Amino acid sequence: MAQQIDPQQLQQMAASAGHRDARRMTAASDWAAVAMQQQEQKHQQQKQQRQQQQQQQPAQMTEQQKNPDKWILPYPTQDINEVYIIGAQIGQPGQFGRAHLVQHRVTGAKRAVKVVSKQKFTRSSDKQVHFKELKLEIDILRTLEHDNIITLYDVYETVNDLYLVTELCGGGELFDRIKAQPAGSYSEKDAQVVLRQICTGLAYLHKHKIAHCDLKPDNFLFTDPAPDARLKIIDFGMSKHVRRRQYLHSLRGTPYYIAPEVLRGQYNEACDMWSFGVVMFVMLFGYPPFHADADQEIFRKILNGFTPQVRRGYQAHFPAAIPCSDSAKDLIAKLLTSDTAKRLTAEEALAHPWLSGDTATAAPMINDVLTNLRNFAAHSKFKQGILNLMVNTLNETDIQRLQQTFKELDADGNGQITISELSAAVEKSGLYASSLGSPREGQSKLTQEDLKRILEAVDVDGDGTISYNELLLTTVQRKISAKEERLWMAFSRLDCNRDGKITVDELAAVFGENRAEAEKMIKSVDKDGDNVVNFDEFLDLWITHEIDEQTQGVKAAVQTQNVPDLPPGAARNAKQ
Repeated sequence: MAQQIDPQQLQQMAASAGHRDARRMTAASDWAAVAMQQQEQKHQQQKQQRQQQQQQQPAQMTEQQKNPDKWILPYPTQDINEVYIIGAQIGQPGQFGRAHLVQHRVTGAKRAVKVVSKQKFTRSSDKQVHFKELKLEIDILRTLEHDNIITLYDVYETVNDLYLVTELCGGGELFDRIKAQPAGSYSEKDAQVVLRQICTGLAYLHKHKIAHCDLKPDNFLFTDPAPDARLKIIDFGMSKHVRRRQYLHSLRGTPYYIAPEVLRGQYNEACDMWSFGVVMFVMLFGYPPFHADADQEIFRKILNGFTPQVRRGYQAHFPAAIPCSDSAKDLIAKLLTSDTAKRLTAEEALAHPWLSGDTATAAPMINDVLTNLRNFAAHSKFKQGILNLMVNTLNETDIQRLQQTFKELDADGNGQITISELSAAVEKSGLYASSLGSPREGQSKLTQEDLKRILEAVDVDGDGTISYNELLLTTVQRKISAKEERLWMAFSRLDCNRDGKITVDELAAVFGENRAEAEKMIKSVDKDGDNVVNFDEFLDLWITHEIDEQTQGVKAAVQTQNVPDLPPGAARNAKQ
């Protein structure tokens, strides 16, 4: 009977044999692969046998069903030691657990496992909160799939511990890599490459209505030691789902990086962009803008805000002693603003000239422009009036980029973009329909019919072309609809007496329309027939109620969160 070949033994033999004997090991390696395949088949057969035995046995309550307060997962799991070989500890132990290197027994794949202790809390109330947070972390990680976010592979549980098996990031932490750079070799461009990866991951999270809530340098790891290794956002233990018109309240985060609205107890995913701004500041200047010996003093400085001016010293401003580009300082200033309505979203930050690595040219803008055009639907006179009213929400950079883009699209320079000019720009950019959120599967190119529908939606005056003002309104719509706080600003401009309702008289006064025309506008938006527009009805103009397929699985978890706050003065009959 042939002796079974041990793949690990073969690897050790090959390593010690040297180059001269390596060729003789080739056949043995092939046999090892066959042996591994046979082991996998045997494992699957055993698994099927266990499942068949369970089906044949009468239904019995599991330990998880009998004692739900002792378990995080609602079902029993296999012993992790049957699937993985647990190796050396990685890094230092945390407050609730530790991390280890693991290797899959069948495939040999190397991964990491986060071992979380379930026994840290003895009080029942503390344990319930702890378990709820862990359940939410698992639910969130299972829905995520992005190049810049850690991947969760498996979850195992015993009476004492929870095991989260993730991809192995062996390239070290962000700041460790920066400190390892030779003196004088680290540049703004190096920082830009890394920060863009972080922001790309944040844009994905926020699109799926998830706030990380604990962004800091420790939570960014590189996949491997290579210079061009991909960066991953890790540790979703404090993450939360965010919902329309509701805020989070509990204090979470790390003192240096925490946003002012978190300290005030009313926040959403915008808190991540503040933390991102702090991380960027630290990367470019080498110290945190809000620093002190005691946490309470740090919090006081954060609440006082950031001053976007160049001054002497090293406090919450740009230090005169450390050079930095104006573009980088402009981005930091737009992230470290205490006004969440003015703070950039992740998508807006990605479009900033510093983070995009380019200036305002048509090449990087065409995707944004066509996304704006596709999403634009301003045939409601009420909506058109609001967009014209809110044009001043665009900053100088927005206007300059838009003007440059319009100039590039308007090939003949006559002040109007025709469908042929739009088509030529799309062809030149190689843009695909799927990049604009097209419902079609695959990477199909935009057709003439697509472009025709886009142009018709934007062409407010019906002349068959797109004017600069019409393109401007599409940009305004995208900007204000990106944040509920900005929509609240627009609503407040019409709600003159601040009673949470827009009346016919208020609309007529602000828009300069006669009463009969104002009544028509109100009627087009007023769903409950009370002849006024409340904030719910106003939001329905801008926000779609579709649920992303990838977040459908955690809808129940979102619904259970107790975050009922509304924007100040808003109607109290918020739809759930």
